[in-house]
Amino acid sequence: MAFWGIKLKPDMVQDLARLSSAIRSDIESDAITWEHPGDYHLTLKFLTHGTPELLEKMSEQLTKYASRLNGFDLSLEGVNFFKQDRGRMVIWVGVDSFVSKTLQRVENEVEKELAACGLKIEEHNFIPHITIARAAHHTEELEDRLRNFANWRSTHRMRTDAIVYMRRRKNPQLHEALFETVRTIYLGGESCSP
Repeated sequence: MAFWGIKLKPDMVQDLARLSSAIRSDIESDAITWEHPGDYHLTLKFLTHGTPELLEKMSEQLTKYASRLNGFDLSLEGVNFFKQDRGRMVIWVGVDSFVSKTLQRVENEVEKELAACGLKIEEHNFIPHITIARAAHHTEELEDRLRNFANWRSTHRMRTDAIVYMRRRKNPQLHEALFETVRTIYLGGESCSP
């Protein structure tokens, strides 16, 4: 499992870690799995597989696109959730509305650039967000508790200066982030491996 996305800066990660801790204190449940702070990211394109050759093709395409893209400021606001099949739910934090529109354009362009590499364009309503937890069971009480955090705002802003390719670690250790950065493409056109 891998994805192209935006990795959050340390100050933003700390904001989200404090928020997750506050929600955890308010909602004690063994049915909720909390994301490791090192895994906080904003997904632009999810991939189920990838080869080194495909990674090179994707990097080349995205480097061309990124050379035309200026960095932008990102701030986070509001806790929300997606209901999923079998009663599960994803708990997430959104981005401010102005940046959300920018990210929707970026995600649309990333889809087009990766389609040039043979990847299928996904037809979906992209909602920029950072997943902070997953609940095994959706309940009205959980929804009500999460609404207490609907007006939350990050205390920090971050300058988005890169798109990253991250993949699941082969053997993550307990309490270790599940994903590792494999490729970074800087807005302005440079690409490098970590």
